Amino acid sequence: MTATICHSRSVTRMNSGATSNLLRLSVMMSFVAIAFGLAHGGSNANETTTDFGPFHNCPVLDNGVVRVVLCPSLGGRILEYSLAGKNALWVSEFESSNKPLPRRRDGTAKFPFGGPSAGRFDVGPEHVTPKRPLLFLGEWTSERMSDLHVRLTSQACPNSDMRLRRDVVLDTDSTRLKVTQHIENVGSEAIRRCHWSRTFANSSGVTVIPLSGSSSLPNQYMRYQDGGLVIWPEDENLAIRDGFAILRAPARTTKYGFDSEEGWLAHLQETGLVYVKQFPVAPERAYGELSSFTLATWTPESGDKVELEPIGPLEWIAPGESASFTETWWVFDSAELTSDAVAGGLVKLNALRKRVFELPDFEVTPSL
Repeated sequence: MTATICHSRSVTRMNSGATSNLLRLSVMMSFVAIAFGLAHGGSNANETTTDFGPFHNCPVLDNGVVRVVLCPSLGGRILEYSLAGKNALWVSEFESSNKPLPRRRDGTAKFPFGGPSAGRFDVGPEHVTPKRPLLFLGEWTSERMSDLHVRLTSQACPNSDMRLRRDVVLDTDSTRLKVTQHIENVGSEAIRRCHWSRTFANSSGVTVIPLSGSSSLPNQYMRYQDGGLVIWPEDENLAIRDGFAILRAPARTTKYGFDSEEGWLAHLQETGLVYVKQFPVAPERAYGELSSFTLATWTPESGDKVELEPIGPLEWIAPGESASFTETWWVFDSAELTSDAVAGGLVKLNALRKRVFELPDFEVTPSL
């Protein structure tokens, strides 16, 4: 039996305020290009596998609009999610090179520095889930279900009583990418776990998080600091404007938590890409991260990336059963929605929200 999260998110009424007709038209056309596949990335739709840095025979999903490269060799990740040759994911210098990847005796990767990069996923709660190196650093298998659907499966991890499966499905003619993570209990007792995304977006850029819904946090976000949480955080690189949190990295401290109920966030990159993640939020359910965060961000001092972390509600998973959580990704190129324009207040962010709501399959429900 599989327990599948299928809740959509409540939203508040959009703030009023005019946006220039030119900006509205340009943003609208960008999203039209996404929805109907008008932007061609010059990719090779016949390619099924490729080598990527130290990794060989990586499965490729390519619909002629975007190119996706997967990594079953290490952690079941997504290495590339690119539009017109621009990767929305941050890839480390080491994983971009052809240097061989050392491994430990148990087969898990041993990085000379840092850890795996790009499109990472994990299982939480972060601070109480047992260590799981076979899931995060181990070798996975891949199975091509169709031209645009690959299933990645981890080894069973006895230390955490879990096995993971990720179904990665690319739309036929748009940039829409659906990633469903299934958490299977391979132990003998029930476990309580949740989806935890740890995707590295390319460049620090600007992260836009809608704050609609009922928040239990005084400032609608909290900051991790010195092993604890700051309830009334202040940061010159994190502004609250027009119902959005606007984070420009590097921030004062590296990690922030949000209890936003709207179910999406956007990362505006220095290359001009806008990378959108959509995910279900269930405010009536328990969340296992500190202060019931539904998403978090992590911005290292290097300022070359930001970790986007949608978090799922807690799931009780009986032995032999599984729980699932789906993220939907979009990417588009915009000359108007630049990181500088958003940070400088030159863009009305409700225009971005409106366009996100108009994306196919994005369901908006009344506020609870």
